[in-house]
Amino acid sequence: MKGWSIRRPVNFKVLGYGFVPTYRKGEKGKYQLVASDKSWKNLKQKMKIVTRKTTPMSFDERIQKLKEITRGWLNYFRMASLHGKLKEVDGWLRNRLRYCIWHHWKKPERKRKNLIRLGVDPEHAYQWSRSRMGGWAIAQSPILRTTITLERLRKRGYEALLTYYGKVAPHLNEPLYMCPRLKCPVDILAEGVERSPRTYSGVKASPCQRLLTGRAIRLNYTRRNRGYALSDRFVVFEVI
Repeated sequence: MKGWSIRRPVNFKVLGYGFVPTYRKGEKGKYQLVASDKSWKNLKQKMKIVTRKTTPMSFDERIQKLKEITRGWLNYFRMASLHGKLKEVDGWLRNRLRYCIWHHWKKPERKRKNLIRLGVDPEHAYQWSRSRMGGWAIAQSPILRTTITLERLRKRGYEALLTYYGKVAPHLNEPLYMCPRLKCPVDILAEGVERSPRTYSGVKASPCQRLLTGRAIRLNYTRRNRGYALSDRFVVFEVI
């Protein structure tokens, strides 16, 4: 039994990746890698579990667990274009951490004292500590955004996703392939040059990542009885 599907790249998802146009003037018919919507949803779901106020963890344990989750995810999707989406997720994650801190302070008097220690004048500290607003609303309010700042979170070990992405994304650093040339098990023709299967950091790239390092003409790859072929404008997907 064989099934064929011919689709445009924007309608094709493979190994958690998706394709979108480059949105650059004069680059018609060219696409860039992005993480699929399902991949973003899975990442946020994992971070929600760690940053839930009722999760029995200390703040340092939350930070350590978040690093394990986000670094693994970003290393896998380092070939994709994530800059705009990561800024949004970073802001959301910091508010989740502020909410955890606010919830940990528990009693109004303790909240008032901690706000004063963070530089809030006593009058406003008293008002906010007795506020009837919900914790999530206070986490997004100026009172916590100006006291539990990004700099203070960094001192406790927090690292923004965008910062780490800037360290591991090949297209934002040195040239992509710095290791000795190795024979690639996948036949990739990109302007007549055979690409190495290893990235500049020595981490072995996935077949999908190796495919999209250059302007690939064709990809023949078998994974669990599935075959993929990529042309310039259409993606052909065969299930055997």
